[in-house]
Formats: sequence, structure tokens, C-alpha cells
Amino acid sequence: MSTPEKDEAYDPTAPVERRDCTDEYLENMEVLEVERTVAIVKPDMMVHLEQVKERLIEEGFHVVQSRSVHLSSEQAADFYQEDNGKSFFPSLVSYMSTGPCHVFVLAKENCIAEWNQVIGPKDPAKARKDAPESLRAKYGKDKSCNAFHGSESQISFERDLHFFFPTCPLDPLPLDDAKEYLAKFINPILRKGLIEVMRAKPRDPITFLADYLDMNNPAVACPDYLVGKSGNVATDRAILAQYGYLLDAKGEKATVAPRSSSESTSDA
Repeated sequence: MSTPEKDEAYDPTAPVERRDCTDEYLENMEVLEVERTVAIVKPDMMVHLEQVKERLIEEGFHVVQSRSVHLSSEQAADFYQEDNGKSFFPSLVSYMSTGPCHVFVLAKENCIAEWNQVIGPKDPAKARKDAPESLRAKYGKDKSCNAFHGSESQISFERDLHFFFPTCPLDPLPLDDAKEYLAKFINPILRKGLIEVMRAKPRDPITFLADYLDMNNPAVACPDYLVGKSGNVATDRAILAQYGYLLDAKGEKATVAPRSSSESTSDA
């Protein structure tokens, strides 16, 4: 199987949404055998994506990564190559390439079996008979338009993951390494950002904090990241000032700009 290269509708190197594990979740990983699976919300189900996300939370799944993709007919045929030769294969390929779908990497104890239980049998008619509370029973039409996909085994998960998330490692970061990374890189910058929010009292604290974290991203080298946005220090300074940031005289460091009293939400 060939993983699709750059495509107008689907670029496997494009950014994906990521969720950072909380300390509580990391602690749970010590006692639970956390498994992952690839789940797909197919094109005709995209109008119900928010309801699906709510169901994921209700069922206790953790979203590790996610992305929206629009598969070409060739990519859809490549992904479902194991069904090639079956009567429904042409309609399945056509169905999967009709519009965008949303792909999740989910994590949970016994995740593969749990997700397949939530979505139900592949045949929606059988799902309505044997698993009436399943998602396919509620939304599926027939075998080729059955609304959802789920990896069937660890082997198929690895294949699905490589297809949609080729840069994602099969093995998650070891617990001790994850804790060390959070303690060394994430917690300090987050603490500083919250202190700056308290000090500056901006009108929009969430955006202010997001900008601060973006500007001080420990995974991005400064000052190249800051100055390189326009290639001109003066232009960079003007752009950053709109977000409450200043560059030093040489454009070598970013600092949070003091907010005026008129911009503060303080009652003082």
C-alpha cells in the first residue's frame, strides 16, 4: 500500500489537532493498558461531527490527534484495498471521495473493541437489529454507506495510523519521558504565561495567553521564528504590537508589552 503524497485535498504532512495528556491521564496510564484506534467519521456524517465528539467524551475516549481530509478516489481505493473485488467496493470508493471526512486517533483501555462496539456492525441493518444503540444503527444507510470506520485489530490500526498520520509514532512517549518533558518545557512556560495574564489583565485573556504561548513555544527557536515572519524587524515589531508584544531594539527577543489602563479589565 502506498501512502498518498501531497494532494490538493489531502496532505498527510499538514498540521493536525493535538491534545496534551493531563497529569491525571498520565497517572492512569501506569495502571491501565491504554490502546489506540483510528476512527473515521465518513463524509455524510460530517454534519453530525459535533454530536459524534460529544459521544466520544461520553464513552470515555481520549482524542490523541485528529484531522479533516478529503480523499481522492485513488486514495479511497488504496485505503480500502482489502475490500477490492467485493460487490460494494466501487460504491464505497465513490462514497468515501464525495467530500471531507474526519479522522481521529482515539485512546482508551481496550480501545479497538470499545470503539467498534460503539459504532456497531458494519451492516447498518444488522446494527439496527443487534445493536440498536450503536452509531451505525442510528446513522448508517447500507454496507457501503455505513457512516463510520474503526480499526479492527492492532495490525489494522498500525496500517490506518500510517495512512492518515505517517509521522505519528506507533509507540507513545514513555510515561517517565512524558512527565520529564512536561516538567521541563510545558509547565514553566505555562506558569509564566498565566503570570503575564494576571499582570497585564487584557480584555481577552484567552487570546492573550494563546499568543504568549505561541510566541514562546519551546519547540520553536527564537528569534528566527519572530523576526522571520516578514523578514523585516520594523514590520515584525508593528505586527507583534497589535497582539501586545514588543521586540527589543535589535529584534532579538520578544517580551510582553505593558497594557494601558484603558485596555485593562481591572476595576481599579
